[in-house]
Amino acid sequence: MSVHERYRNALAEMRFKIRETRNDRAGKRLGELLVELLVEQGVLDQEKLQQGLAEQQQRGKGELLGEVLLSLNLIEEKVLVAALNMQVSEN
Repeated sequence: MSVHERYRNALAEMRFKIRETRNDRAGKRLGELLVELLVEQGVLDQEKLQQGLAEQQQRGKGELLGEVLLSLNLIEEKVLVAALNMQVSEN
């Protein structure tokens, strides 16, 4: 399995875990934690965050912020996967 396939699999697993908890308080906290992690790592600044949030709102419910940031090329997939792994391990 290639590195890219491993990242895709890890990302799919993280999406599943986040969606499982999305509708409860823990899910809200998970979303907040992802943003905090990306900001702390210097990957996401306020401009990119606002751009991602605006696009997420336009797309409507169901689209995770990480997916939006990735689709807009505001973050790299490997960075998102690493942050998601940290996010899940902290909860």
